[in-house]
Amino acid sequence: EREMAAFPLPAASAALTLGHVRKHFPVPGRYHFRFKSPSIDGAFGGYIWMDLANDAEVVPIFRGDVSMKALRLPDTADAPRSLESMPNSSLAAAAMASASASFPPRSPPEVSPGSTPPRAPSPDSGPLEQHSPPQQFRPQLQPQVPEQQAQVPQQRVRQPSPLVAHSEPSSPPPPGPMGDLMDFGGAGLGLSAVPSPPLSGSASPPSPVVVLDREKLRAEREAREQQRVRDAAARQAEQQRKEEQLKADKVTEGNKVDAEMIAWAKTSDGQSYKDIKVLLSTMHNVTWPDCQWKELPLSELMSGPNTVKKHYRKAILICHPDKQSEADPEQQVRADRIFQALNEAFKISGDQ
Repeated sequence: EREMAAFPLPAASAALTLGHVRKHFPVPGRYHFRFKSPSIDGAFGGYIWMDLANDAEVVPIFRGDVSMKALRLPDTADAPRSLESMPNSSLAAAAMASASASFPPRSPPEVSPGSTPPRAPSPDSGPLEQHSPPQQFRPQLQPQVPEQQAQVPQQRVRQPSPLVAHSEPSSPPPPGPMGDLMDFGGAGLGLSAVPSPPLSGSASPPSPVVVLDREKLRAEREAREQQRVRDAAARQAEQQRKEEQLKADKVTEGNKVDAEMIAWAKTSDGQSYKDIKVLLSTMHNVTWPDCQWKELPLSELMSGPNTVKKHYRKAILICHPDKQSEADPEQQVRADRIFQALNEAFKISGDQ
């Protein structure tokens, strides 16, 4: 709710300034003041709210009164800064003075004998003035209505004093949360504090604080470490078991193909390897199924000096042990024996 409040303001020695209003404001505390000023051409409902730059600025007069709003500042807030006046502040003051001159103070209404004089409004009756809604801004190109016809004087129910400012009641307000007294919502003239609206809904209860058990966390961490060690040991043991099994299988398969591989690789006395050309031409007899090696006629190996070396390298790449790691034991045994026999035979042919 709004309540009108007024306080007597002593006459200023010269022009009425913000510093004079601040000095004689009756309510203790620190405040920021905003004053009602007539607008140009009656736009925005005929008035605007103006902030003054410093205490030396002239207070605007609106229809013979000083109407203002005050915002209570916390004691811990920074001191208000004094700004420089705008270059055209004198023009603005002249415009305000000319606008206020068109609304001189009115005499109290005459009361005829026997009639009831008008009652002064109660504090709860709201603002004394009712302003028309803001008018739509008119472009400068349209013809303007003369000021005497555009502005219609409004009825008043009290005699305004030329130097009376609206403010809080004389009793200082109790300390408490400060509200924003600068409402932009219309023609309010009161200075009563506007309480902050309560928060909608009930506040959710705080989350309970979870207290962690250090012993439990340490036990869980040690259990995870032990489980990782057990898993690594199990993988190592499984790998070793597979390697031992592969060695045993290779020994078994080697015993099976030993006679066949010796007959292919060595001479009849079993002491030396056969010629590299003989081994390459008969290699298809000792390879494994699905081998990429094809039968090679001996006549082709005799066609040129580099033919033997070319087919030797191709056979070495097919039988290399590194390419047989995923093969079955029998294939690995055959590839190892062929790889060893070809290398030894090629060395002997190179030495001759």
